[in-house]
Amino acid sequence: MPVVCPNQNRLQMGLSLACQPAKFWGIRVDVRFVNPIIRAATSLFTQMLRSPLDLGKPGLAPRRPYSGVTGVIDIRGGIVGTIALNLSNHLAIAAASTMREEKIREVNTEVIDAIGEMVNIIAGQAKSELAAHQLSLGLPTVLKDRLHIVRFSGTPVVRVPLYSKWGPLTIDFSMIAQPNRGQKVPARMAVPVIR
Repeated sequence: MPVVCPNQNRLQMGLSLACQPAKFWGIRVDVRFVNPIIRAATSLFTQMLRSPLDLGKPGLAPRRPYSGVTGVIDIRGGIVGTIALNLSNHLAIAAASTMREEKIREVNTEVIDAIGEMVNIIAGQAKSELAAHQLSLGLPTVLKDRLHIVRFSGTPVVRVPLYSKWGPLTIDFSMIAQPNRGQKVPARMAVPVIR
């Protein structure tokens, strides 16, 4: 069952992208955590990069190394998790060139800084939508090389594939709601919950 409402493929700002909780291979995902991340990425690409995004079918992220450039940030507080924004070298260079308003020809420190800034913007906007969970963000880390591994704070890891005018990108994340002292997390609050 997809996260996107029927007949809704093009992402639009302010639009709720998921109608109801979705299941991916028996794992329940709470859209209250998915939607802020998708809306933040959509806002970033539409407003800053002038590239609307199309949403692919979310699912579980495969357990294999990443390639290209990956911005990673940890989340702590009422939710513990990790968000990873993965882009091809070509897309990372195009996005950084647009952000910096100058032509960049290779993955360099300007591209690394831009991808770190992008994942920080996505996590920061998602954090503001999830203010009730009193979240704090770690410092963004950017990984590049032919193959690299991201260590997520929880499992399983959900993948949201997105498509820009420069090509595909993915946002992978794990988020688990933490109980208050002496309180158990209701099953509907944990993301993802294995059923």
